[in-house]
Parts: sequence; structure tokens; C-alpha cells
Amino acid sequence: MWVYRHRNSGAGVEAHTDDASVTFNFWITEDDAKLDSDHGGLVVYAKEQPLDWDWNNINLRKNAPDVKARIANFLEDAEAVTIPHRANRAVLFHSNLFHMSDRFNFLDGFQNRRTNITLLFGERGH
Repeated sequence: MWVYRHRNSGAGVEAHTDDASVTFNFWITEDDAKLDSDHGGLVVYAKEQPLDWDWNNINLRKNAPDVKARIANFLEDAEAVTIPHRANRAVLFHSNLFHMSDRFNFLDGFQNRRTNITLLFGERGH
């Protein structure tokens, strides 16, 4: 389990996969804190990280230029679904699917920051 409390606007977490079988992600920031009602959630790609890719190298270095380029190239033709942020909305998906934070813009103030909680279940590749 982890919690991300992002600054009030930005891009969030880059494209990555999780080291689990199933990811349960939900947001706790109130809806009235959003300045853009159609965004701020999660982008899930319909493409899984190949099991022969070194998970640690790809995901722990997801911000490194060479890894970002490799992931971007891999996802170039992938369909994606954008799930907008809603308070108490949960998203359940296969952890090996690439996903990333959608761009977001929230009101100023610590209590208005985009906050999501992630729970992981099972083992990757199962």
C-alpha cells in the first residue's frame, strides 16, 4: 500500500506497472477541489509490460530518459482509457498494464492536493 499526495497541479507519476497481480487505486480528494473536472485521474493502457523485461530496471528508473523513451515507444500504438478523478472513486485493474497519472489541476492548499491510495494484491505474472 502507498499514498501519493501530489502538489496541486502537474503530471503526477509517469507510465509504469505495479509489482503485483491486481491494483486497487482510489482518490480521496474532494471533487470541489478540482479545477478540471475531466482529468486528474488515471490513464490505463491496454498493453502489458512484457514479463521478460526487468521490472526493477523499468519501474524504478521510469523517469530516466532511456527508460521513458523505451516505454513511450512500446506504448506508441496502445489504446488507453482515461478515468477522471472523482472523490472516493476506485479503479481496479491488472497490475501489469501500463498506467500513469492523468494531468491534474486542483485548488491551492494542502487539503486540496490530489491524493490517491493504492493497494496491491497477488504476485506479478500470476
